[in-house]
Amino acid sequence: IDQTGIQINGQRLAHSKALATDPGGRPLPKFERANYTLAENELLLIGDVSPTSFDSRYFGLIDRAQIKGVVRPVFTW
Repeated sequence: IDQTGIQINGQRLAHSKALATDPGGRPLPKFERANYTLAENELLLIGDVSPTSFDSRYFGLIDRAQIKGVVRPVFTW
């Protein structure tokens, strides 16, 4: 994870470059790690559809024990 985005096993993830500010112009935190291998209990949560997802690029790694369930859409339009 660096200024240009996230690379996993040598592949750059689409839309993974962190933004400097949110849509309101407020600065966003940055989580950067070079050459890091996740521990078995660590997760890196990344939204791969939108470059504006507020995810691990900003708040960092989370412990697997923090996951309580999976959210699935019931109705979309």
